[in-house]
Amino acid sequence: MNSKNPLKTLASVCYSWYNKRNPGERRLLLMLSFISVCSFYFSLILKPSLNEISGLEVRRQEYLGQMEKIKLQYPDVAKSRREITDIKQSAAELKTRIEGIESKLISVSQEQVLLTEIIKQAQDLDIDLESVKQEVRKEKGGFYRLCIDLKFSVPYRKIPVYITGVESLVPFIAIEKMSLSQSKNDPVLLVDVSLTLNTILSRTEDESVEIASAKRGKEAVDLKRSPFAPAFLSGKSQRRNLKVNGITYSAEGSTAIINGTIVRVGDSVEKMEVKRILKDSVIIDTGAGEETLFLSRDALRK
Repeated sequence: MNSKNPLKTLASVCYSWYNKRNPGERRLLLMLSFISVCSFYFSLILKPSLNEISGLEVRRQEYLGQMEKIKLQYPDVAKSRREITDIKQSAAELKTRIEGIESKLISVSQEQVLLTEIIKQAQDLDIDLESVKQEVRKEKGGFYRLCIDLKFSVPYRKIPVYITGVESLVPFIAIEKMSLSQSKNDPVLLVDVSLTLNTILSRTEDESVEIASAKRGKEAVDLKRSPFAPAFLSGKSQRRNLKVNGITYSAEGSTAIINGTIVRVGDSVEKMEVKRILKDSVIIDTGAGEETLFLSRDALRK
């Protein structure tokens, strides 16, 4: 029977031999058997699987590298289209803004008209321009810059009025630089002004931009005294020997005769403005402050 079933016989022998061992030897045998089985399982089943997985991972990394190279050669078309669309939209918005600004620029052919209006603005304020120089400079993008240099002497209070009027003539005209100094001819009443204006001219000959007409408005800014004029000057030197020869006082509009000239409120005499005409006196603005001229004694006797 044993010859017919050798495996059973072998198992019986091993079992008998195992039973004859002490408990310590039995545990050692069990541990060795478990290690042998695990080693056999790792060698026969796990190791080939791990080798296959490792090979597949290497191939995966190779495929990923190839995909990155392909992406560099052929970028994301959808993303590129979105970027191009955004760029086109931004360019269109910039073009609209540029056209809007250009529509407010005067053309090269309007240069002389602007210069004429600047001179008229000075004349309306009784400002005598000593020199007027202009220069056209070419800028980037096909634009031109018009620079105008002005020199004049004027009462201090008229400076902001003139500047405000000039800046209202056309959009984008600005003061590039300005310097003030005490007038050598009349240090009490006048200030020497050096003014540089500039504006950008349009690239086209479109004359749709209207240059405002020079109109003398009400002088809202009232600076009483030039900073270069000493505050302690006597009234006699400020009046400059003006004499009131006569006054015609009326509610509708008074007149006065100063040094033989008939004047009304707002008129100028010896570069000083008539502010008010009263029954027996005239108040003038000397540029260094207001002074009162009384009716002369000779006129009172009459």
